Amino acid sequence: MSTLLDTIEKLQSTQEAIRRTKELLAKHPRDYGMLANITSLEKRALSLEEDFLAEASTEHLDICTYRMFADERKTYPILAVGSALSDLQRWFSTVYDALKHGPKRRAKLAPETVQQSTLDFAFAFTGSIGVAMTIPSERLLFDNDLQRAIQKVVEMAGADSSEKIYHFAKEVGAASVSAMYRWVSDHVASGTGAEIKWMRNQAEVVAGTFEKHQLADLGRAIEQTSEETEETLNVVGDLVGADINRHTFHLVFEEAEEIRGTMAESIGLEYTVELPRRYMAVIRKISFVNYAKDEEYVKYHLLELKDAQQPREPDAR
Repeated sequence: MSTLLDTIEKLQSTQEAIRRTKELLAKHPRDYGMLANITSLEKRALSLEEDFLAEASTEHLDICTYRMFADERKTYPILAVGSALSDLQRWFSTVYDALKHGPKRRAKLAPETVQQSTLDFAFAFTGSIGVAMTIPSERLLFDNDLQRAIQKVVEMAGADSSEKIYHFAKEVGAASVSAMYRWVSDHVASGTGAEIKWMRNQAEVVAGTFEKHQLADLGRAIEQTSEETEETLNVVGDLVGADINRHTFHLVFEEAEEIRGTMAESIGLEYTVELPRRYMAVIRKISFVNYAKDEEYVKYHLLELKDAQQPREPDAR
């Protein structure tokens, strides 16, 4: 067994001893010997945590610590803890993928990306909901994207306006913001704050502490932020529906999805159209991305129609 694994086992057994002793102390609050025992065990746990950091450095491991905290709470729903850890990992991997391969609208993580950015559980902290996780630091010798990813995660969690969220969406993709929203929602639902730290060679590289009210504000800001893009399409299709009163249209295509939307008032009024008939259409496409819901809404507006019917061949007779 490696020295690091041996230290982790000692930490876990020490933490279990602290837990059991505290349970007994709750039943016998005047047992001063038990109080002294807890103090001794907690000192041992802190010493073992320091040993862990030193040995992790020797074995070329970076450390990510993550804590959840709440005011005057002694219990935490396991679902809230599990969801927060799971969504933190997905958020981290999505940001890492964006830094390596560019921002994405939707997160489709390749197995290689998941493997490179997976954080491994080391141990849980004593007296709080928190865990220490590891990742091989030799990857960082040639690739700083892992460290850059956690730095970006901490920066994103500190966003305090729709403008900053929109900036991050442009920088690391809407998928990264949507992943962050799921993580934020976990904390908002459980009423907890969060602390994230990244350590290398026993030194703190990145750190951020976020109170529950900050995360609630962040969640609301994401919900209020969306992205709008506009493009002009030139397509050829069959106009099968048009309502000049409602100004709506319906175009169908042989090898593409049909399009429905609104149309310019001039169509059907200033010049007539035939149904059904093949037309060349100029369409404005407006896309809206909702970061919180991870959904895209599209609207189409028909600007112009031109006849695209093939002329008949002249009669050869």
